[in-house]
Amino acid sequence: MNVQQIQDSRIPMACLALPFVLVEIILIFAGLYVSIWLIPSGLAVLALVWWIVPEPRRVICLWISAVPLLPLLPADLRPAVLAGFTGLVLMTVWGGWLTGERRENNVSMPRPVGRFILIYMGISLAACLFSVDPAISLREWLTHGLIWVFFFGVFRMIDKNSLPFMAGALMASTVLMLIAATPDLISGRFLFAFGDQRLGSFYENPNNFAVPFIVSIPLFASAVMQGPYKGKTRMGLGVLLGASLICVLITNSRSAYLSVAVSLSVIFAFSPKGRWIWFSGVALASSMTMLFFGKEILFLLRLGQGLTGRGYLWRAAWRMMMDHPFGTGPGTYEQMKGAYILPADWIAKITHSSTLPGAAHNLYLTWGAELGLLTAVVLTVCLAGMTIRWFRIRSLVCSKSNIWLFSGALAILCGLFARAWFESGVIINDFSDSLYFLLPIWILTVLESDREPSS
Repeated sequence: MNVQQIQDSRIPMACLALPFVLVEIILIFAGLYVSIWLIPSGLAVLALVWWIVPEPRRVICLWISAVPLLPLLPADLRPAVLAGFTGLVLMTVWGGWLTGERRENNVSMPRPVGRFILIYMGISLAACLFSVDPAISLREWLTHGLIWVFFFGVFRMIDKNSLPFMAGALMASTVLMLIAATPDLISGRFLFAFGDQRLGSFYENPNNFAVPFIVSIPLFASAVMQGPYKGKTRMGLGVLLGASLICVLITNSRSAYLSVAVSLSVIFAFSPKGRWIWFSGVALASSMTMLFFGKEILFLLRLGQGLTGRGYLWRAAWRMMMDHPFGTGPGTYEQMKGAYILPADWIAKITHSSTLPGAAHNLYLTWGAELGLLTAVVLTVCLAGMTIRWFRIRSLVCSKSNIWLFSGALAILCGLFARAWFESGVIINDFSDSLYFLLPIWILTVLESDREPSS
């Protein structure tokens, strides 16, 4: 479909996408996005990009590159811009798909991924029946449902030729973040690792600053080691990889360190030369760390101080699982944690209790508390099975031209899972946070579904 055909189909595309836009408006008024500038700003962004960027694949890449940069905007504008981009992508993706702008080869979603989504949404809906607050749980379920609708729409729209552009969009946004942080780095506002005033002028939370980098680092590393790039391009990617590693280092985020270590381990495990590089790097880093950062290592090992009260959240989640075998309902952990922390006087022992988020800082415990203990086991087994399966079929799915994409996406996924089991209690939250989980799933599922029949 050429540009003129896309322009001629804008009106039917908008009409066909109207139900999804209405769902988004309902979620807006339900409190999902709260901002006085929401509607005018969202409509302005929607209209502007709708006329400037007519091709759906370009809209998807623009959305991927814009989401990591949202925290740079004022707090009251972030929900409006996110809502505008979300509505735009929903309209272009589903409207274009329904009017014929889709992949030529009509392939299906890989069965393990489809089964996981159906199991997740079905169990979440059942947990809403036992929820302590059905309104919150139902709104959370609708949000996750809209995210998966968006996931299916993008999957039907893109092919393996679009994947390098999507990965490049994320890497480009990381470069823009690095440029935006450069003045603070030069002025000394960013102290070196283990400083006391970290990233205060850039982000409220250093973990938020680290997330785009821990997702792009595996892509940079995979492109350098296994990509088709040579000469100056590979050298430039190597420089960006080093700069991204430095940005993660200065955050002093244990979850970021863990995620990067796991993802790079996956990248190096796929290459014989990479294994030697990894073992040598670990040995060198260990010796240098013991010599120059002994005090910081002790700080990392102090679980009472280093985990900032996560142990108490984990205990609260475990008690919730014991008292509510079918879960308290999606999105209710924030509401219930106080009832399980305050009676035990744990809150007095947590020095930063007011800054603790609602999740249990552990994916399994969050699922167990909100959806039930048995559900947490089932979903964990499904995720582990999908990941192991992608490891096994990697050599069958990938050609030399896209092996770096598959390896990078699989490394991102493993790193995010490691982070979720230590630091973050959710992998699917809103449309901005979910990008980092959906992007590697898109890459892996498209490459698997588009493989040659002989494979």
